Amino acid sequence: GVVLTPVGPAGAAVGSGLSSAAAATAKGVGVAAAATAKGAGVAAAATATVAARDADVVRLGALRDRLVAGLRDRLGEVVAPTVLDGGAPVAAGIAHVVLADVEAEALLFLLDAAGVRASAASSCSSGAQDPSHVLAAMGVDRMVAQGSLRLSLGHTTTEADIEAALECIPPAVERLRAHGGG
Repeated sequence: GVVLTPVGPAGAAVGSGLSSAAAATAKGVGVAAAATAKGAGVAAAATATVAARDADVVRLGALRDRLVAGLRDRLGEVVAPTVLDGGAPVAAGIAHVVLADVEAEALLFLLDAAGVRASAASSCSSGAQDPSHVLAAMGVDRMVAQGSLRLSLGHTTTEADIEAALECIPPAVERLRAHGGG
């Protein structure tokens, strides 16, 4: 008889309740042949990912730089990028800035209401109310570090997303600065 087994990524049997070996045997395919096909599928996926990675890094880095430059253009000296000016390697998908005289936690509420997802502090201390220990290690004053804003970009981020962020962030920062920072 014919056994119908849904197949997922790289030929893996999905929801059959059978082990890979049993699924292969049920399909009339040898276990070694099934494993070879799965291995080839994984290799093809890895090759495609590596091939696209370099282009994604370049694209995301350009979007990140556009975001930081746009914030600097609109907010001037209020914005200080934490790493871009130092020549150190920077993750392509992370825009991290410090905003003078702004409490990042208050800014996050305004940005969230505007549909912009952001974070304060470092990613390893998400949810923490204290300024980033990473910024402290970099010598950033504690009061300045309270204005830390981290914006993450990903494979779905577009130029339109950057423009939308640039339309929302500066007015929110100016609003907070007009009212004592937060």
